[in-house]
Amino acid sequence: FMGLTVDYIRSVGAGVLIRGLRTVSDIEAEFTMTLANHHLEPEIETMFLMASEQYAHISSNLIKQVAKMGKNRTADQLRKFVPEAVVGPLMAKYEITE
Repeated sequence: FMGLTVDYIRSVGAGVLIRGLRTVSDIEAEFTMTLANHHLEPEIETMFLMASEQYAHISSNLIKQVAKMGKNRTADQLRKFVPEAVVGPLMAKYEITE
């Protein structure tokens, strides 16, 4: 989607936004975003889920870096970081071959 998250949430008839937290630094950034979203759409609630410690170090930037710079990475290695449904598209995007 394009635009504000709260506009998308409203367009699909949802009333809750679920966000993941990995580290303490995520809490500060997410809290700021939640306050802004609540100001824009007071009826939309935000719920936070803490990541398991085995996933706390994984971020989209990390995945992109591994995919871009690790051209010799196999699908099995990428599966350590992303769900199976993401492996193929990720390999195709970064032209990774096994």
